[in-house]
Amino acid sequence: MLACQPTAAETTLSFAALGDLLSAALPEILPGLPPAQRRAVEVALALGSGEGPAVDDRVLGLALLSALRLLALLGVHSRTGLALLLTSQQPGHE
Repeated sequence: MLACQPTAAETTLSFAALGDLLSAALPEILPGLPPAQRRAVEVALALGSGEGPAVDDRVLGLALLSALRLLALLGVHSRTGLALLLTSQQPGHE
């Protein structure tokens, strides 16, 4: 199960939620991503040098979609499946 629950302080940090969500599955995800998407994830999560052009938000969005698809395929092969639940909690309304 992947989960993301950023603290109030983390809500201002770019990509903190993405790191929380994908960190446990990165070893399975990164090798299966196309090079541009892999680089986008690595730069967004400060996993590499960060040298080169800035990350395009569209490429990072595609990388997240590809990552979820890869996890779904891995789940099918392991018979666990994948379910995606998105919720939004506003600070102070927990």
